[in-house]
Amino acid sequence: MKAPFSCTAIALFLSFSASSALAQSPGEIIDQYLKAAGGLKALSKVTTVSIEGTFFSERGGATGTYTFEIKAPNRYYTELDIVSEPGSTDGRDGAAARARVQHFILAYNGKSAWREDAAGSVSTLLGADGQQVIAAADYYNSHWIGLKKKGIGVAFMGRSHWGTRDVIQLELTSPTGIKREAYFDGQTHLLLKESAPLAGVNVEIIYDDYRKVDGIELPYKIELHYGSGSYVIEVSRAAINDNVREEVFNFPRNVQVPVTDLKSLFKEIADNQRAIEKIKEKYGGTRDEEQAELDGSGKVKSRTVNEYTFFYMNGEEISTLVKKTAAH
Repeated sequence: MKAPFSCTAIALFLSFSASSALAQSPGEIIDQYLKAAGGLKALSKVTTVSIEGTFFSERGGATGTYTFEIKAPNRYYTELDIVSEPGSTDGRDGAAARARVQHFILAYNGKSAWREDAAGSVSTLLGADGQQVIAAADYYNSHWIGLKKKGIGVAFMGRSHWGTRDVIQLELTSPTGIKREAYFDGQTHLLLKESAPLAGVNVEIIYDDYRKVDGIELPYKIELHYGSGSYVIEVSRAAINDNVREEVFNFPRNVQVPVTDLKSLFKEIADNQRAIEKIKEKYGGTRDEEQAELDGSGKVKSRTVNEYTFFYMNGEEISTLVKKTAAH
């Protein structure tokens, strides 16, 4: 009668051991990524990243060009120039219609987020749409370094499989509550996929064909799923610490913009802030913050995990340190 119990106990022990081996702290996962992507020292010296390429649309067959630019501390610019396929005809002479170029631009210049839509209309982004672009700017410029200083929380969400790949999932939360899902390759430790809302549209990006550019791993194949659109991008140029002009991120000067009703604008900003504070007051829980001490060569010498309970009152976070342990 004891043998079945023993076998069960062994099976449970093995299952627990396997689960423990698979579990990792967010800090460990990020450290593995930083090492695989080029190293903490090299990534901390990155001030600009420029990526350019061409794409075809999986829906509709349109082609075009893709541009992505970031610049420290928080500049962000992404553009799709979509060339619509000719095929319609002119009713007067039957000639094929000329190809039409549509520009989709999202940007943040350090002060305000803005966009240009397919109709060529340029506008400032306010409220949640603007906050989502600002969160993307902070995230991409962080290079996964100093997330705590930027107020970005990180949580381990689990492991899964994507085809034959072992995938590790983290969730990032911006100070304004915007969430981003990040998926890492369990073998290479590089970023496979990420998803987040951007200017009110759900965006998913898949990365592949990583190559070293000045010691930093950058993807040369990108799948961009933007709302209902799906684009396969082949990168033709990738650069680190290029001379990216500040004008790239600024609101276009040649656009005639109607004078903003400042009274209405300030009221909208105040209303949005009050709404955010109301949401925060309903939000509380516990969080772990990991601190790493580096040696002279940039390697992690020791880690400490602090556990806090927190809630919000009158727009301010009230947190209490409840546990402090050394991480292994």
